[in-house]
Amino acid sequence: MKDDFVTALDLGTNKTCVLLGRKGEKNKCEIIGVGCVPISGLKKGVVIDLKKTITAIGTVVEQAEKPRNLIAHSLFANIGGSHIKGANCQGVVEISNKNQEILKEDIKNSIRVARASGVSADRGIITTIPQEYIVDAEKEIKEPEGMVGQKLETKVFLVSGKKNPIQNVETCIGDAGFGLEDIYSGALASSEAVLTQAEKEIGVFFLDIGAGTTDIIIYCNGMVKEINVLPVGGDHITNDLAIGLRAPISESERLKKDYGCCLESLITDHKLEIPIRDSMGRSSKTGLTSLAEIIEPRMEEIFLLTKRTLDRSGCSSVIGAGVVITGGTSLLKGIEELGEKIFKMPVRIGKPRNVIGFEKNIYNPIFSTAVGLLQYGLKRREETEHVPRFSQNNPLVRFYKKARRTFNDFF
Repeated sequence: MKDDFVTALDLGTNKTCVLLGRKGEKNKCEIIGVGCVPISGLKKGVVIDLKKTITAIGTVVEQAEKPRNLIAHSLFANIGGSHIKGANCQGVVEISNKNQEILKEDIKNSIRVARASGVSADRGIITTIPQEYIVDAEKEIKEPEGMVGQKLETKVFLVSGKKNPIQNVETCIGDAGFGLEDIYSGALASSEAVLTQAEKEIGVFFLDIGAGTTDIIIYCNGMVKEINVLPVGGDHITNDLAIGLRAPISESERLKKDYGCCLESLITDHKLEIPIRDSMGRSSKTGLTSLAEIIEPRMEEIFLLTKRTLDRSGCSSVIGAGVVITGGTSLLKGIEELGEKIFKMPVRIGKPRNVIGFEKNIYNPIFSTAVGLLQYGLKRREETEHVPRFSQNNPLVRFYKKARRTFNDFF
């Protein structure tokens, strides 16, 4: 069953978010439902507990549905983890029709050839991004359909992941009672939600720093040059605080969010004392400087690790738009200043764009991936040839859920 709205599921390491949306005015996404709940079934973006993940999916979708009494039947979901990789591939085909006019089928065939040569048997292709077409040695062609030539070469950027983690996400969604319309790269989704086309054209280094992973994308000349996922993120900062302060993880997470700063030099109130409760339940106090002394070196390490990817790419000299950071960890105070110190270029925080409805909640970096998935889903729905990965596995789950809600509302 195809809903008259799109449901986007962002499976993160510490939280899962769902957005329900449809096309609004001026081609913006109109948000009509929001859900966000903690999750413990994933580690570093990969499912490690099927039951907990299945439960979280059902809970967060229901949270998004309930305000308007909607029923979602199928989802667009993200895939993450350090197993996600990008690769440049190419495919070449001969133009076979008599007048040598390039047809849509020729383009599909050349992309198919590129895909076939792009990944090993243990990996599945998540996304294929056409980058350039070459017709009889004529390069930089964007739309070859209708042109005349003997040979068509297509250069594509393939995003792939290991088959087992992908299958586990599909299983969780199916067992939660939903169909899966498509799986999309979480890194691409968040970048498309926050970056402008101008930034992509002049070159931008994009970072989505979540709890368990950091997604990296390099754009040059409007094209994706590299995608990488590092198994480091905000949880490493939380763990450092827990060790340094001898505080529980939950307390350390609170301190990071409420008082954390990435740059010790930005601390102005050196006398402020923050109450904390250690792992033994005893009360103590710490200062803002003490927190920054723990946070700054870890955040600096994360930036230096991502910078290696940029340096290896050979694109560092053509990043005209600088660095754009999104994700929950981007909310840390001083992260822009520390980023500019490390990368030696402008840094800005990326927030979702081109959305309406629930403005106060949605214009937040924690929703960047979910908004990007929603935009991707709306675009895919417009493509008449879009075929869902699989239909709803267990329609009885949704039937009972609807009946239970009707019962609860009645009483």
